[in-house]
Amino acid sequence: DLSWHAELSDGDEDAVEQLRRILATEHDPIDRHYMFCELTKRLYKLRARSASALDDFDAACREH
Repeated sequence: DLSWHAELSDGDEDAVEQLRRILATEHDPIDRHYMFCELTKRLYKLRARSASALDDFDAACREH
């Protein structure tokens, strides 16, 4: 069920925060996989605008 994806903000910063909130309570491994994929995609896009984005990207990859 990817219904969570349709509810994400278009803005990467907001979507990252939304994904982090969702991941805090989601336990289904397949849903978590797709959420982590989206989270890392958004964090990588933010790398030029946010000094911590690549560190956050690396942390999300380790969690995934």
